[in-house]
Amino acid sequence: MSTSLIFVSCLSDVGNQTPSQIQVGLQITSIGQTANSGVDTIEFENLRLIHGVSFFVRGQDSLPIVREPEVFQFDADATNPQALLPLTTFPDGTYQEFGLRIPQAPEDNTVIDPDFTDGGRVSIILEGTFNGSSFTYRSERGYTIPFEFNPDIAVSESGESFIFIVMADIRGWFSQGGTQGFLDPRESSNASAIDSNIEESFRIERIDPS
Repeated sequence: MSTSLIFVSCLSDVGNQTPSQIQVGLQITSIGQTANSGVDTIEFENLRLIHGVSFFVRGQDSLPIVREPEVFQFDADATNPQALLPLTTFPDGTYQEFGLRIPQAPEDNTVIDPDFTDGGRVSIILEGTFNGSSFTYRSERGYTIPFEFNPDIAVSESGESFIFIVMADIRGWFSQGGTQGFLDPRESSNASAIDSNIEESFRIERIDPS
């Protein structure tokens, strides 16, 4: 089961009749599945994360170009397939990088459920079972994950579509490598290693729109 979050950004001047578009999706796999390392068994039941203000880096700018500020909660489970974000307009240009942000819950917590600020501000909440025992993993780290476009994206009024999918497999979040089993999400001593695995697990692929 894959859960996809898709947003479409229109990267062209408002007056153009056939603007180019960049579409980016976030795909989380292994929700609703059980993974067996041969040593440990872990089941992933429900994932909640905070989607922050993602950004695009344009070659001629000194600062990133961001979407209109929007922070929201993304829930993923076996019955929740996707969420959509609206179109946003950006200037023409050559874009070099896309940045995904998964921040800690905002202090005012106006759009996030109370679990994200119960006992501290967190960015990701994952519920499941580890060797048959229930767990709730709460990541206290804020993530900014950059992806370089290769080659750069030249955005104009050509009407070309650029589609990218950012993917992460939750099984990798608890990997120790080799045959050592999974990192136990119930042990606080494993939090740093799990958070590092989360940050390194995301990758991006361009999809042929045809």
